[in-house]
Amino acid sequence: MDTLRRITMISCAFALFAHLPARADSFTYDVNYFGLTGNIVASCDSCALSSSDVVSWAFSGQGIDINSSMAGARTLISGSSLQATPSVVSYAFTPDSLDSAVFLVSDSVNFLSYGTAASEGGENVGEIDVCYASSIVYSASSGCFGGLASGTQPIATIAKSTVTAPELDSTAQVTSLTLLFGALAVLLGRRQFRTPA
Repeated sequence: MDTLRRITMISCAFALFAHLPARADSFTYDVNYFGLTGNIVASCDSCALSSSDVVSWAFSGQGIDINSSMAGARTLISGSSLQATPSVVSYAFTPDSLDSAVFLVSDSVNFLSYGTAASEGGENVGEIDVCYASSIVYSASSGCFGGLASGTQPIATIAKSTVTAPELDSTAQVTSLTLLFGALAVLLGRRQFRTPA
């Protein structure tokens, strides 16, 4: 096989496969932190999670049993403290930060929030709030209470990921077809040129 034909075949292969990026649909993390279990499903595994990166969630324990399919459920994330890695989802309880991550069904009942606005003994630390009643008085009997945390804490660990087959977008399709037809034209032209000989 001559050099031109090798180059042409490589070009054909490139045309078909060069624009086929693998894409992960979702990453499921199992929650096991602060007496809570459940899961967080994210669309990335190496990012600071935003509200749009969270595909779904579910939390139970400490009096709550909530999930993102409930009527009125919302995910409110500000800042970059909620981080996803290939192994864990963690929250950085940084002093004086305005970051927060809130998973709620209603504003004053049935919510879980991670934040860093608490102050204990003159030292700013992080706080986890759980509420399953209409009162905002933080005590177990009232249905709302909080816990303190500091540093970066893993709140969930990876359980599984779902990866879809590669696919072409419209721009990649045009590019690939152009390369493919161009390579085929070179092959056919070379063959026709050699025929008289």
